[in-house]
Amino acid sequence: MPRYGLLRVLTPVILVVCGISALQFSPGHAQTPPHTPPANIDAFHPTVSGTLVAKPVNGESPVAPACTDRDNGTLAPAIAQRKGLVICTEEGRLILLQLSSETGIYSRYWARRGLDRLTDGDHINAWGVLTDNGYVLDPTFAVQDSDIQEALTDSQDFISESGPTLTMDVLRAPAKGPVQGIIHAVQGGKTSITLCNGEPGSWNDLRTGETVDISRSLFNQQLKTYIHTQRIRVVSCS
Repeated sequence: MPRYGLLRVLTPVILVVCGISALQFSPGHAQTPPHTPPANIDAFHPTVSGTLVAKPVNGESPVAPACTDRDNGTLAPAIAQRKGLVICTEEGRLILLQLSSETGIYSRYWARRGLDRLTDGDHINAWGVLTDNGYVLDPTFAVQDSDIQEALTDSQDFISESGPTLTMDVLRAPAKGPVQGIIHAVQGGKTSITLCNGEPGSWNDLRTGETVDISRSLFNQQLKTYIHTQRIRVVSCS
């Protein structure tokens, strides 16, 4: 691989975060995915797939073991540019995904998302044209983070620890869905909170010992966290 293959100047990223369609909480019932892949994307055959190890807004994270010994040295130049995404494939290859205003960023069920929703360690599929002996995807047509689930499965949860991050025990959720066991929630934007008396509240009003319904929120399966919690309704008070 050319040692400086990742040093090219990338087009600035312009991404738009779209809204999430409204869903009603229904324990044990999985909603139908509301989105479809772009017309020019073969959803079953991505050009490259791998683990996200770097992105423009947060720099470097631990590199997946498969890539540590092979071409870890190529990661530093990409991070220094603070542009594009770097993934580690199962074959142990670091690949730079060159992003532009034309690149679509999507979640598991093909809702448009912003770059800030992607998290290091997430599984990434990407479509585009491989260049530089297979080490750069340029252009990159679409990026899909398969760990980001839509609000297709709502949950009812017991707050075991409150604060900026809620730690919760899942009480009710679809049996085959990703929201199971002990999970977390962070605000991640404007959150609508309804207290047990029906009055509007804030994140700071949520208390340990309360039971809440969560809906219309993005769940990251790898982090076991609602990364953008849109609606919380307190259904029993501490």
